[in-house]
Amino acid sequence: MSHYRIKADKDTYGWFELDMEKVLKILGRKTYSKFTKTDMSISEKWDDFDARFEPPDGEVVVSDHPDITTWGTSCRLVLNNKAYDVLGSVLSPYGEFLSAPCEGQQYRVFNCRTTKPADESKSERKIVDGLQEGIISLDFNPKDIAGSPVFKTDFDLFRSLYCDERFKSLVEEYGLKGIEIRDDLETSPL
Repeated sequence: MSHYRIKADKDTYGWFELDMEKVLKILGRKTYSKFTKTDMSISEKWDDFDARFEPPDGEVVVSDHPDITTWGTSCRLVLNNKAYDVLGSVLSPYGEFLSAPCEGQQYRVFNCRTTKPADESKSERKIVDGLQEGIISLDFNPKDIAGSPVFKTDFDLFRSLYCDERFKSLVEEYGLKGIEIRDDLETSPL
């Protein structure tokens, strides 16, 4: 079974942004911090935060919106209606969807609530001056990730989202734009 790293195409579509001042005010810093590093639900505290796409460097506006991208440190997906129609039922058992209207379109943030351990015998962190700076190698035990279309890991400090072949196939089959699905699992720097 193959697994992949999901990477947003921010050079083409820009950055999906929420008003972080409002997010932190409503969720609280402690809840926000926990939600980014655990599998906790935040749907009860979530508000329909208005979102926007910040243009790529050197651009004035974002001319095209993605079907699917990431928000923040990348362990959260963002889906428009087209992507949600394709992936919503596949993803929902592994996290929760949070409404985020964006520039006249309905988007949903997918808060992945599925964490899987790295296979420590095949994975290595890049440590510089005692701090994790990246990943030299990363792999997962197929038994640990079986059946999970998407998952995150604490091995990379929750910096990426990973997917299986089924997720990759659906993205390709339906021509969902906005992410790259890469077979290089390493990220450096984080």
